[in-house]
Amino acid sequence: MNRFYTVMRTDRCHTNYGLFECSIEDGKEKCSLIACVLDRQSSLSSPLEFKLF
Repeated sequence: MNRFYTVMRTDRCHTNYGLFECSIEDGKEKCSLIACVLDRQSSLSSPLEFKLF
C-alpha cells in the first residue's frame, strides 16, 4: 500500500483547503483529512501553516 499526501478542497476547514493522507486500496483512492491549511491572515508566523485535525 502506497501512501501519499495532498492538499484538496474541503468544507470542513475554514479556508476550504486541507492536508489529506491518501492511499490506494483495491484500485480506489481513499483519503483522510489530517490538518487544515491556514491562510496568511490567520497566522502571522509563516505563509502556510497547518491546524491539526
